[in-house]
Amino acid sequence: MNSLATSGHRSRAAGRPRRVLFVFNSNEHLGITWLSAVLKAAGHEVRLAFDPQPFLGEPLVSIPALARLLDGTGHIVETARRFEPDIVCYSCYTSNFRWMLAVASAIKRCLPRATNVFGGVHVLAAPEVVMTHPQVDAIVLGEAFDALAELVALTEGGKVPPGIPNVWTREGGRAQHGVEEAPGSHHVER
Repeated sequence: MNSLATSGHRSRAAGRPRRVLFVFNSNEHLGITWLSAVLKAAGHEVRLAFDPQPFLGEPLVSIPALARLLDGTGHIVETARRFEPDIVCYSCYTSNFRWMLAVASAIKRCLPRATNVFGGVHVLAAPEVVMTHPQVDAIVLGEAFDALAELVALTEGGKVPPGIPNVWTREGGRAQHGVEEAPGSHHVER
């Protein structure tokens, strides 16, 4: 039987179980699968809202008219509305960042108390720029296994507390930098 292991960093508080929704598009994402497993192991309820976007050119063929016709954004927002997540997580590449912002805005209008958390390579490359967008409540930089687990455990009433390693938050409309720490080693124990 496999169990997930982290670098040994412990959450400051166990907190109540949260509802976490991951939003992604285009292809399967191993990182989201792994983060979902970490959060489920901590007792949280986790779901994925996915838009395959088969006609946007990645990975198949680009047909803009079909892409508009088959746009899954409404389905993702409806999934969020029905699930009522405490936290919504977005894993961003530069190619999907604008789409993620649009989805985050729509979810924020529907569920204003939900916390939108952005991560991924685009966020790591331009954290200051990402935090200028009001629909982004927090970002996770680098490996998210410990940071996201702690963020989920400690977020209360839509407020992400400051001081979580590798997490930037928003306070009074301004970005608050979290403590930076080197990524831990993560592996599956047998």
